[in-house]
Amino acid sequence: MEGTWRDAEDGILEGNPIAQGSVDSTVAVSLLIAPGEAGEFCYWIAAARGFHEVSTINQVVRDRSPEELLRRTGNYWKVWVSKDRRSTADLPERVIDRYRKSLLIIQSQIDRDGAILAANDTDITTLGRDTYSYAWPRDGALVASGLIHAGQAGGAERFFGFCSRNMSPNGYMRHKYNPDGSLASSWHSYVRDGKPVLAIQEDETALVI
Repeated sequence: MEGTWRDAEDGILEGNPIAQGSVDSTVAVSLLIAPGEAGEFCYWIAAARGFHEVSTINQVVRDRSPEELLRRTGNYWKVWVSKDRRSTADLPERVIDRYRKSLLIIQSQIDRDGAILAANDTDITTLGRDTYSYAWPRDGALVASGLIHAGQAGGAERFFGFCSRNMSPNGYMRHKYNPDGSLASSWHSYVRDGKPVLAIQEDETALVI
């Protein structure tokens, strides 16, 4: 009734093989570690639309090993962040490091279909029961401009495709969008002084253009 975390409070899991109803899970891993040594284990979650897809993802991880997947992923992003071939010889190493980390952080906020999210945080959840995980065309345009100047045009190209697909038939961008392109909540009214108005911010469209 309270969750399987209750079973973990004494440090020993009972090993219930199956549960139904309101189901959660608690996992235990036992490692024998000598004084002064360290241990490591891998844990992964497979998410998909159906059981077959989940099984396939899990098998890929088991066949290739988490270590190999992490190594290949790390190598990919090291190459990606170093694509800009402009000379940085006169810059301190610390500046170059921050520059590359900034590019990686920006990339982590870009949906695979092009939405550039303002921020994946929950700071305002307690106030407005909302987040900042939305795509504002204005913010996205500024980020896309930075990516283009950094020689990373791929994310910017996907963003412009996102805008093209979701632009109003009347030629303007809406206030903000969900990552899947659907219309997000807005604090702009569609009526002002009893007359209909566009619930938009002009710079959302202008900066994209």
